[in-house]
Amino acid sequence: MESIKSILSRIIQQNSAIKSAVDYDNFLTGEATVITVEPPKQRPYWFGRVAFRGSYWNARTLSPTTLEEGDICEVIGNSNITLIIQPFSQLQSVQVQK
Repeated sequence: MESIKSILSRIIQQNSAIKSAVDYDNFLTGEATVITVEPPKQRPYWFGRVAFRGSYWNARTLSPTTLEEGDICEVIGNSNITLIIQPFSQLQSVQVQK
């Protein structure tokens, strides 16, 4: 007997309208605005909250960096319900080096 999950998966794969409406690869990527900065602790990364797609999210970076309230950053992924972000200046320097 086929499970409900496998049936739904098959339907989504066969229906291009559903597949194009749900772009899971790019759902949690894009531009965000820093709204609060948490005080530095013994963390090896930046932590705070950002406004992203009409909601407020906890966010962190992958490495130590400086972000201030109002800064624009790039969401590059997530870890559970925390967004992983990166300042635009770091993104541009990575792209230039390629």
